[in-house]
Amino acid sequence: MGVPEELRSLIGELDSSISVLSRISEFYDEHVKKQGLKSNSIENAIILSDVFVSFYTCTEG
Repeated sequence: MGVPEELRSLIGELDSSISVLSRISEFYDEHVKKQGLKSNSIENAIILSDVFVSFYTCTEG
């Protein structure tokens, strides 16, 4: 008995989301390594808020 099409589709979407989340996480980790988070700069706030939005958007779908 094979895997139902709906389940295969869901698995594909989850795999895609995990890949996107991994890239977002890697980007954020690189930013922290290069810039640090010690300063309360506008740039750090924008990047952090974009990471939150991207994570939420990716997991919402």
